Amino acid sequence: MILRFLRFFGFGPRQAEREGRTAGPPLVPPALEKPKPLHRDQFDPPAPLKRHPLLEKMTSPEVMQRLYGDLMPGGKLDVIHRDFGPAFEHVDVSWHLEGKPVAQLTSKLFASKDGSIDLYGSNAFVDPAYRGLGLSARALPRQLEWLRRHSDHPNTRMTIGAGAVHGEKVGPYVWANSGFDFANIYGERAELHVNTTARTAYGHQPEPEVFRKAFDQWLTAKAKEGQLPDDPGLLDGLRAASQHWQHSWDIANFHVPGLEVEAAVGEKVGKYSLGKAFLLDPQTPTWAGVFFVNEPHSTAAQIQNAYFKLAVERAAAKAAEAAKPREPEASPEEKVQAPSKGKKKSGAKRRPQV
Repeated sequence: MILRFLRFFGFGPRQAEREGRTAGPPLVPPALEKPKPLHRDQFDPPAPLKRHPLLEKMTSPEVMQRLYGDLMPGGKLDVIHRDFGPAFEHVDVSWHLEGKPVAQLTSKLFASKDGSIDLYGSNAFVDPAYRGLGLSARALPRQLEWLRRHSDHPNTRMTIGAGAVHGEKVGPYVWANSGFDFANIYGERAELHVNTTARTAYGHQPEPEVFRKAFDQWLTAKAKEGQLPDDPGLLDGLRAASQHWQHSWDIANFHVPGLEVEAAVGEKVGKYSLGKAFLLDPQTPTWAGVFFVNEPHSTAAQIQNAYFKLAVERAAAKAAEAAKPREPEASPEEKVQAPSKGKKKSGAKRRPQV
């Protein structure tokens, strides 16, 4: 009984041995061969990444030097190609004075399927010590003319993100005053565009409506701070006036005589008109903007030309003032010895009145 049990589980003599036959060699699995290492020669070399011919030409070092080289007198221009592909180029341009970076422009060029070109200006920064020299006001018209020269497509455009740069939220006002209008994420005029920041706070609404709601809250806050009169009739009138906003420049140029509100631009705090102070406020929504370069007679172009003309005139006046030779200051001893102006000394003594 035990022997049958062992045979059933294979512990007994094999059937071949019982029948007098010799069993074949045991079945052993073949040894696994170690795979051979792969060499680079076994693969085709990767094809070089193609660049868009027109975009590559537009962003060549020679073109960049002609475009930006003379904007900062005495400054060194650095051009860095950050990235590129079959339909885009990413270029950083910066100016250095005495080894210190004082200004930077970051640009991304995209070639659209319809043949148009989109220049996305994702970053523009000027050191506060060098502002007022008209660097941006002179660079931007050159960029737009550069686009026109290389593409006459009606949809060729420059798009921007109007927000904070290096912690300073000047973009919403500057770009609105430069003729850039509300846009969607595709660089199209956007009457119903809502960006991520605005959507979170105000829901899906047209961009002007988003700013009207933000302006309503801003008026209430400034009245509580005492910067605006706490007059319900006045505040309602300002809210009613904001219902006429349709474009970004409508907000930037919104002003009421006699009403100004404090706002900060970097470390400088000043009083500005209502529209400017509102757009400079940290709580104001950011927005995406677009300017179509081949529409020379549009309202946006007229606003932009006026803004650039004023900015360049101010920069020229500031440069002329800085170039004037300054008279050396007198020492404290000289100031004491110098006779006061406007008073004539009389040789005769004045008689006392009796």
